[in-house]
Amino acid sequence: AYFSQVVDACALAADVELFPKGDLTMIGTNGVNLSGGQKVRLALARALYMRADVYVLDDLLSAVDPHVERHIVERVLATDGIIGHKTRILVTHAEHLVPLSDTVITFVDGKMSVVRQVPLTLSTVSIDTLNSKDTMSSSDSVDQQASAADIYSKPLEYRKLASLWSAIWHFIQLSGYGTVAIVVGIQIAQTYALYYTQSLRISLMTDSNPATMVQSLKYYLLINAFVSFTHRQIRNLERWIRRKVLTTRLEFKMRREIRQLVLSMPLPLLESLPYSTMSELYLQCVNSISQAFPMTLCIFMVNSKLSAVATITRVIKTSPGLLVMCGPLVALNYAIERWHRGTLPKLYDVRREAIGRPRERLDDVLKCNRPLLRIHDMTDIYLDKLCQIKAMDISYELSQESVRESLSLMEMPFTHIIETTILAYKLYLRLFASIPVSPGELDVETSLATGLYHRVRGLLSHGRIDDRYIDQLSQYVSYTKDIPREQPRIVADSRPLPCWPETGEIEFRQFRLGYRPDLDPVLNGLSFVVRGKEKIGIVGRTGAGKSSLTYALMRLVEADSGSIIIDGVDISTIGLHDLRSRISIIPQDPSLFEGTIRDNLDPTYQYTDDEVWAAIDACQIAHLLDMPAKARKPKIMNPDKASKEEPKQPSNICKRDWSAGIGLEKWVNYKGSNFSVGQQQLVSLCRALLWRRKILVLDEATANVDTKTDQIMQSVIRQEFKDCTVLTIAHRINTIMDSDRVLVMDQGKVAEFDTPSNLLARDSHFKRLVECTNLSKEQGQSAE
Repeated sequence: AYFSQVVDACALAADVELFPKGDLTMIGTNGVNLSGGQKVRLALARALYMRADVYVLDDLLSAVDPHVERHIVERVLATDGIIGHKTRILVTHAEHLVPLSDTVITFVDGKMSVVRQVPLTLSTVSIDTLNSKDTMSSSDSVDQQASAADIYSKPLEYRKLASLWSAIWHFIQLSGYGTVAIVVGIQIAQTYALYYTQSLRISLMTDSNPATMVQSLKYYLLINAFVSFTHRQIRNLERWIRRKVLTTRLEFKMRREIRQLVLSMPLPLLESLPYSTMSELYLQCVNSISQAFPMTLCIFMVNSKLSAVATITRVIKTSPGLLVMCGPLVALNYAIERWHRGTLPKLYDVRREAIGRPRERLDDVLKCNRPLLRIHDMTDIYLDKLCQIKAMDISYELSQESVRESLSLMEMPFTHIIETTILAYKLYLRLFASIPVSPGELDVETSLATGLYHRVRGLLSHGRIDDRYIDQLSQYVSYTKDIPREQPRIVADSRPLPCWPETGEIEFRQFRLGYRPDLDPVLNGLSFVVRGKEKIGIVGRTGAGKSSLTYALMRLVEADSGSIIIDGVDISTIGLHDLRSRISIIPQDPSLFEGTIRDNLDPTYQYTDDEVWAAIDACQIAHLLDMPAKARKPKIMNPDKASKEEPKQPSNICKRDWSAGIGLEKWVNYKGSNFSVGQQQLVSLCRALLWRRKILVLDEATANVDTKTDQIMQSVIRQEFKDCTVLTIAHRINTIMDSDRVLVMDQGKVAEFDTPSNLLARDSHFKRLVECTNLSKEQGQSAE
């Protein structure tokens, strides 16, 4: 019952009903199959379900539209809400909600002021009344948003290679034919040299003529010494080629292909991939394939095959009867070994299914949500889960190891049977048939028989290549060849002019966009024109398709039909680099990386310091660069010096010193953690201003910032981007009230497209959104 109350209070009931499996639907990595508003409401529901006494809600309402905001205020935050009897601390930039609180705490320049007041009671006008007037439906759009990336929320399945020889062929293609041919040629030369030496030894052991025995011994010792010395040198050469040439080149090539894969795969797919999947592919799979697989191929595959052929040839020339004796034993051993080896792939598959996916999800939680686990005091629970998964992993590993050990122990009884049989046969010849048997002949036949058994057994067992190496190679081949890639970065015969776009005119012509062929399109037949240098505000209910416009403009997802024309150029005919390098976008979550301020503003160093400072001054962030950043700047010390000063530590250790840089050298932490969200957005705006592109897209860029920062950003946009086309996607209606025109989206279609004054003059969707937003403000004014 309480679960249903929480779902209803957080406005998730309609979403849960439309999810493929209801409340059991699997959420993808980073919530890839949820909209921004759904992520926030799901996080709120999780907090409510904890049934705590104190709730701290940090900027909860910035990612939801006015209707959902009022629903959450009424059903959750208000006195009559689901936690109305609990302590609620709301950190927000929504000043119109201040009259509803008991205590108002304001922070200005690090100083706090506290004001106590009598909270205002919500109006009798409920959310149901507002919704009854509003014909905009969000059910279908929510379904589209929830299902849009559903394909990416599922774990990536890879295609297993058909056979061992298929795996070997793919490995040879990866390694290069020339390098593999050199290694195989060295193995053949080694095998022939050993075969020739062993033939001399057999001739010497079976020689009963004293006159020739001494000469044979001298020749054998000379040849054996030369072959042993040469064999060791050639073996070192082969090992050097395998490690320094084959392994190094293969590792570099594989990592390069994985980097190209990451940079060229569709963005929704990239964002949905678990961190553990990519790290395992980049580290473990590459290491296993580039290091273990060449050694396995050279030593066990090539060496075992050539040695088996040489041994069989030697047996045929010396004692063919051993084939008749060893044949049945080898066949019996192979049948038993094949039965045992059949359990290894099954154990590996069971282990991967039982441990792989749960461990990926757990790794993502532990790596990305450690603060959240500490806040909810769930660290011990997830550590226990991690221990359980590790214990299961160890048990499966022990099971696989026991199977491998049983295969190794199987050699001993068969070897003893062969030796005992030969000895009994020779005793029979000597005692009952009166046939003389020399010690050398007995030693040669025993060694030939045991060698024949081991070599043929190795030949039939595929050279003992571990199934996990084949599985990792299958994973790499499948990911690098089967995962879809984006369109070419540059189309040589269809490149736009360097000055394109000149005016920034954008035209959508019957544009349809869908994330999957079996789903309804999220943008359904859009047709509208944005004139050059025009400022357009884009609004709509959650999941109406606003952010999908950004995906369409940047071609993050290719269109199903229709076209987008920018200054007379169809963007589907040009390369992705030529398109995306001409459009600036500021998303809701700022994109800052570890480095200096200058690195973040001008990563490619195309602009002078004066140009960078001009952009900084225009965006009013110069004061952020006056103080040194309390960040650690990486610094690689001299290995020799480090080893002398600190002999107990590794020579390649990464030292970190406090960075005291100011100005353009001020250090930015990972994801800009040493800046507030508002400051990060100002830095992103400064970057867009420095690039001076004709089209600027703001996707909820001011949702998480305070009113003052919002005013600064709007002022900069009006003054510095007056010659650019600006598309502003916003839930804050006041953010787009000064736009030239407002585009209202509903169910992936254009519901309204007109000036704000014309839309407010009639009964429109936009007018009802404005009324819903201003409701609390009017109540605050009436209370005063």
